[in-house]
Amino acid sequence: WQEVVAENISSSFIPGYKRQNLSFGAVAAGLMGAGTTNITGASRNFALTSASQSTDFQAGDLKPTGGATDLAIEGRGFFEVQLPNGTNAYTRDGEFHPNAQGLLVTKQGYLVQGLAGPIQLDANNASPVTISASGDVSQGGNQRGTVKVMEFSDYNRLEGMGGGLFRPADPTLIPAVARKTTLHQ
Repeated sequence: WQEVVAENISSSFIPGYKRQNLSFGAVAAGLMGAGTTNITGASRNFALTSASQSTDFQAGDLKPTGGATDLAIEGRGFFEVQLPNGTNAYTRDGEFHPNAQGLLVTKQGYLVQGLAGPIQLDANNASPVTISASGDVSQGGNQRGTVKVMEFSDYNRLEGMGGGLFRPADPTLIPAVARKTTLHQ
């Protein structure tokens, strides 16, 4: 439990970090050995402490960054990103930037997915990038895509991958396009 508490403290200022909660309980483990009795003379039961860990998916505070491509989600959705091996992961960390090819990526370099694939910005266009509350990405008046925000029916079935990334622990947990989320640029 000390590792979980230390991780929560050290990661509390990382955008998109999701706090880990600990729950403690006791598991009945049997009777104490022969000759071990309580003050009434009865044999004593003993229990072992059991801890379980879960992720707190409640939204944190929204803080302006001044970054034109930084986004925050108001609601329960996750940004979908593509990992180098071609699989998808999900994050609430909206610190995005264009890479050298003009593709919108996370700070780790993972492709931010749009509804029609990765979002391609024009690296030669100095016009500002604007992102609407519904995720429409525009640059110089031209639409470049729509940020893909996904939600899950059961957040307890997501597993952390580190770096603020999550994936379904169960392959039957299929994400759906989030309906009740608002993006803030």
